[in-house]
Amino acid sequence: MESCRHTTLVLAKVEVKRRCCKCHLSLSTEELGDSFCPECFESSGRRNYDFEDIEDASVGEPRYFCEDCGAAVGGASDGSS
Repeated sequence: MESCRHTTLVLAKVEVKRRCCKCHLSLSTEELGDSFCPECFESSGRRNYDFEDIEDASVGEPRYFCEDCGAAVGGASDGSS
């Protein structure tokens, strides 16, 4: 077991994703950029730009990570909140 005291905590980035309104593929905003849905294009050849914003499931419960050892501390990941 690790002997880290978790003295340097970092708040995890909350990620907003984009979900295709046709096929429901979810991608991060960084992955998608200003492009069309790759799944719709691959399956039908159509360039679909119809997306809705969704929040990551961990939103609402802050998640912290130890910068020294990388362990999740508090929030949804370990039940100690």
